[in-house]
Order: sequence, then C-alpha cells, then structure tokens
Amino acid sequence: MKSYRIKVSFFNGSVYKFQRTAKKIRKMNNVNNLVFNMFKIEDIKKIEVYCWNENTKKHYIELTYQYQFEQWKKNHARIEAINAPGYEDLTGYGNRTDGKINRFYIGRSTGWIPIYLEILTNNSTGGVSLFTIKRKFQVI
Repeated sequence: MKSYRIKVSFFNGSVYKFQRTAKKIRKMNNVNNLVFNMFKIEDIKKIEVYCWNENTKKHYIELTYQYQFEQWKKNHARIEAINAPGYEDLTGYGNRTDGKINRFYIGRSTGWIPIYLEILTNNSTGGVSLFTIKRKFQVI
C-alpha cells in the first residue's frame, strides 16, 4: 500500500512529521481531515504532503493547507504572484503575463490530497495547481 509523509507546521514554531497509508487517509476523506482530527485547526500554520512521482523518480511536496491562503480563499481575495527569474514558465502562463506576474483567486481541489488551485476569474469552474516555489504572493 502506498504511504505518504505528512509534515504539520504550527504557529509556535514546532513541526510534527508522520506517515500514513493512502487507505487511512481516504478513510478520513482527505489529508486535512486526518490532521484536523489530531490537532486543533487554530494551531496549524501549514500542512505539507510528500508524494512520489513515478515519472521523475523524485519526491515532490503538495501544500494542502496554509493559514494565509485559507484567509484569502475565505475572503475571495484577488492574488498577485510575482515569479522569480527562471521560474516563469513553470506556472504555465508565460505568454499571458510575460512570465513575471500572475493574478488569480485561490481555490481548492476536491481530492483526498486537496491542493490549492489558481482560479483565473471569479466564475471559473476550475484551475491549475498553485505553484508556490520561488513566488511572492500579495493581495491586490
């Protein structure tokens, strides 16, 4: 059975790492519900899930909960992401924004590892995965 490493960061600076199988995560419906049953949601700053990519044979990190993103999502805030040089094309919007700045709303996928999504307009039905590496976020 496939297992996932989960890292929970708290506002007090402490970090808790543990591992769970996909079966146990699905039993709780998703990763966030599993963690929220273990800890108080008010204390959690960030939840990251380490996944294995069969194509690249490397681990990658999925951000499933971050306090700041949750606040922006709840307030339907328009977000601006400034991409670091060399990371412009990884977002998939290079031609549309000259590769420097992306503007979007934050959404969330409905899977059992619920990742953040970039929603381009407030009436879009979906979007692409939120790329968080080498980007600065701010509300516009």
